[in-house]
Order: sequence, then C-alpha cells, then structure tokens
Amino acid sequence: MKTKITLLACFSLLLLMACQKDQVASSSTPALPDIPYKYDDPLPNGLGMVNWMEDPKFSEKATLGRVLFYDSKLSYNHTVSCGSCHKATEGFADGKKSSTGFMLEETPRNAQHIANLHLSHSFFWDARSQNMEEQVVMPIQNHIEMGIDDLEQVVQRIQAYDYYQDLFTEAYGSPVVNQEKLANALSFFIRSMTSYRSKWDRVQEGSDQFTALEMEGAQVFNEKRCNSCHGGHNFDGWGGDFAVIGLDEDPQDLGVAEWSGNEFDKGKFKVPSLRNVAVTGPYMHDGRFETLDDVVSHYSSGIKPVSNLDWRLFDMESLENISFFGQFDDFISIPNFDPNTMGVADLSMTPHEKEALIAFLNTLTDHEMMRDPRFQDPF
Repeated sequence: MKTKITLLACFSLLLLMACQKDQVASSSTPALPDIPYKYDDPLPNGLGMVNWMEDPKFSEKATLGRVLFYDSKLSYNHTVSCGSCHKATEGFADGKKSSTGFMLEETPRNAQHIANLHLSHSFFWDARSQNMEEQVVMPIQNHIEMGIDDLEQVVQRIQAYDYYQDLFTEAYGSPVVNQEKLANALSFFIRSMTSYRSKWDRVQEGSDQFTALEMEGAQVFNEKRCNSCHGGHNFDGWGGDFAVIGLDEDPQDLGVAEWSGNEFDKGKFKVPSLRNVAVTGPYMHDGRFETLDDVVSHYSSGIKPVSNLDWRLFDMESLENISFFGQFDDFISIPNFDPNTMGVADLSMTPHEKEALIAFLNTLTDHEMMRDPRFQDPF
C-alpha cells in the first residue's frame, strides 16, 4: 500500500512539474517576423477554390491563428496545444498511434494530418463536423484532448496578454477577443497550410520527372483502383469521401454510424488525403498499420468481405451486375455486399508492384511544407 502511495505521489509531482514547465513556456512572447509572413499563396489548378483568400486580412488572421495553434494556454492545464498532436516533422500528424491529452490520457483515434483542408467538406475521421470554424474548437473542448469546458475560459485567459491584443487588432481591427474570432483565426491558419510543392506537383508542372519505378507505381495506383477513393489533386476523394474498407468483420469503433445511427455506416471512416502519406504514419483511424507496406498489404490481400463494404472494392463482375452503376445519385442504393453473390476485388500485388506503389506515394511528400517557417511553432 505504501509503495502505491509513493508511486502515485511521484507521478503527481512529475505531472505538476510538466504543467509548470509548459505554463512558463506558454507565457513567453511568440517570436514573429517584423514583416509578417504572407499566407495567401496562389495555388495551382485543382487546389484553388479559395474564396476566403480574397479576405484583405488573410495573412493577419493566419498569423494570429498560428500563435493560437501552438499556444498551450488553450488547454485546461497549459500542457498541450493543437500543435502537440500536429507536428511539422510528422507532416502535421502525430507520429503515434494515439495522441496524449492534457492529463496524459490517450485519444481513441489517430490524429489526422493537416494538408489542404481548405478543400475538405467534412472533418474528423467520422465526419461529425462539416464546418471548419466548428471543427477547430472541438479538440479544445474535448475532455481528453485539451479539456476546456467553456471557450469563454480561453477568451478570458488569452485577452490578458498584450501580444494577443496587438494580434487581434491587426487581424480584426479591435483588441476585443471573442469565441468567433478565436475560431475564425484558427481556421484561417489551418486553411493556409497548403501542400503543393511535392515531387508529384513538380512533375505535373513539367519541372521534374518520375523515375522508372515511380512511373510504374503511378500505373499500379490507377490499375489497383487506389485512385477511385483517393482521387483529385489532393488525393482525398475530392474532400468529403468516406468508405468501409474491410478492416474488421465486427468493428468496435462505429465511425460515421456513431452519430448517423445508420447501420450501413458502421466502420465507415473518412478517406484521408495521401499528401505527405509517407511521413504521417501510423495509418488508419486507429493507427493499426505501422508502415505503408502494411497498408498496401491490407488492400492486396487483407480486405474482409463485410456486409457494408464500399462498392469500389467489389470485383468488376459484381459492379457490372448493378444496372444503375454509374449514376452517382443511386450509389447509396447499392445493395449490401453479399459474399455469396459478389466478390471482393482482386487487388493482389507482387512484391515489385508494392515497391513501385510505395515509391509513387513517396513522391507526394512535400518537404517544403514541413519546413515552411510560416507553419512552425513561434514560441
């Protein structure tokens, strides 16, 4: 009993020391350039669609959002920030299966990486938010992640700092802090975190070339239907796609069904962008796959024939038997997968094809984005 008490006391002391350390760090003044960074980059075709870039205060709002993103004062005990789970060196993912919250408790899902979220129509693995201003404050109020019960606590906390008064004035013309401005500034920063400087992008613009292996991998990507889910210039199914990919016969995490109540949505999760995929593991909503080879092997030979398997993973003969195939509005009417009458697509790959596919996926890494000083921790 005495040993348990001693261990608990030591743990509490370590936690207190960590909190105090972060409290000191978060109270420091952010190091910002004398001439503010410009965040409204002109984007290539396919990554544009950015009416919010026309805001004359775009860069000022993104600058404020950057400071908020990395400020641990936005968590209950000053220990974590948004940037704690979205690290530049990890492609703005976490690099861990589960993230660690403000009380050292692990999150139930893997932290998604950030890249071109201005193109997304829904957020989180389970699509529970369709509005970025709503999405950015949900982790702050999450009881595991950052632990704030009322955003007004954050408003009162940060408005006492002179640098925030200056930043809010520059962004909104007034030093007054409120919840709407807080969410808006965070959203502008996250929207500014754009990826468009990978090797794949250079090849598209004609300033670089794929190797023979990467070119072969691009062919495998299309032939094995990777592009049917990961389509578009952001490789995310055009910003709002979700799928059941046969991970579990009886998924314990309900995914979209958790809020939709629809049995057909059980185990359905967002199709993530493949930009920076080579550096944003571990993979899937629960981080079950450590490497890209593990992910590719799942599609090659591990898809389970669950009843609500995504239609894009049916074999071609099964698809041809669906008379209304090709009519987008009727996709939701496709009957449940029946392993007795429908087969899982044969996506099997040889070791060489896997190697080539992974080589292609590596061309989607945007090292410049991860090193961009505009997106780094200013504290």
